[in-house]
Amino acid sequence: MQVEGSVRNIPAFSNFLLFAAISSGEQINYSNIASDVGMSQNSIKAWYSILTDMLVGNEIPAYVETRKRKAVAVGKYYFFDVGVLRAILNMAPPSENTSEYGKFFEHYICHELITYLDYNGADYRNRGLCYWRTQSGLEVDFIYKNQVAVEVKVAHLINEKKDLKGLRALKEEALCEKYIVVCREGRKRKTVDGIYIYPFEVFLEELWSGKLVTVESFE
Repeated sequence: MQVEGSVRNIPAFSNFLLFAAISSGEQINYSNIASDVGMSQNSIKAWYSILTDMLVGNEIPAYVETRKRKAVAVGKYYFFDVGVLRAILNMAPPSENTSEYGKFFEHYICHELITYLDYNGADYRNRGLCYWRTQSGLEVDFIYKNQVAVEVKVAHLINEKKDLKGLRALKEEALCEKYIVVCREGRKRKTVDGIYIYPFEVFLEELWSGKLVTVESFE
């Protein structure tokens, strides 16, 4: 970047890169990062664009189609590789019982979705992949091809009362065809209200075989 002249203030950009890494997988808060780095919001927006252009990360746009619950319109940003993310943060591999472990598991699923779309000639930013969050805090991690709502949980056993709140709220809108939790349970199953629990291995198998958005794969 320095050689190409894309960024003139390299020390400030390095500081920005740290804060961008800290907030990877979260809503982009240009105002907070601008304040932390000591730069304008326009500079922060431009620097995020540079990261995207250099394939360092991907912005996942917000899904704003819902009407019963008003959705936020700010995107989330994911670094392209959790190893690079850990290197920037000087972080050791997280253990299973930490919040970082679940965060990186979500990043993993995000990478697989983006890569599949890319390999098949689709633009993940053009309704290929987005996320949903209400102003009250209900959230669904990903909406794939505007058809499949995907929540990612690192748990070995899904708590149907606690872990399905976002999906159930989105399901009330009847805008998606399928609602899925990707987790580490041992088998694929269906809840009484029609939400599917997927072991992540099965989810990835159906994604990469192209069956994820077909009715047959849910029978």
